[in-house]
Amino acid sequence: MQNKFGTTLRNLREDMDLSQTDLGRAVDMTQRKISYLETGKCEPSLEDLRTLAVFFNLSADYLLGLCETPKPLYDKKKKLKGR
Repeated sequence: MQNKFGTTLRNLREDMDLSQTDLGRAVDMTQRKISYLETGKCEPSLEDLRTLAVFFNLSADYLLGLCETPKPLYDKKKKLKGR
């Protein structure tokens, strides 16, 4: 089974020129956790998914591979929906 989430996460991280360690520090996860998420050794918890969606400003649907077009989670000029 293809790890769409992990591939998407790795691509987003690399597009921002972040190492796994850098991303982990930014979202309060270890480098190992980021590695495991990218390789499919573990699945993201709901909190992991929420944290990464907010960090990358992308819908969880996109992160999970349920849609092909990245959709912003919030307008940069406005606060996060529901916040």
